[in-house]
Amino acid sequence: QVQENLELKQKIAELRLKKLPTNELQIEVKAREKEFLASQMLGDALSYSGNGNYDKANELLTEALKINPKYALAYNNRGVNYKKRGEYDLAIADYNRAIYFNPQYEAAYVNRGNASCL
Repeated sequence: QVQENLELKQKIAELRLKKLPTNELQIEVKAREKEFLASQMLGDALSYSGNGNYDKANELLTEALKINPKYALAYNNRGVNYKKRGEYDLAIADYNRAIYFNPQYEAAYVNRGNASCL
């Protein structure tokens, strides 16, 4: 999580140094800032989840997904929370989304398999 945030900050800084036309630069910076915000929301959600507050965690993850609808890590973690609440169909749906957006995301496959057995 921390490494991801540092990488996004670095990408934003690099974009600002490029000689892109103003509109293109603004679009790129805004996209990276949205990724960064979604990443921060994921971090907050993990804290809530770690304390057993799955409802609040999922609220934050849902907001993160509104910002970055292709955020596989957020789908996977929301699925984990659904699974912990016994909502296996919702968990499997989120694991499927995580896999769709990141087919190399091994944890999502494992989580989906585990939820399918319950």
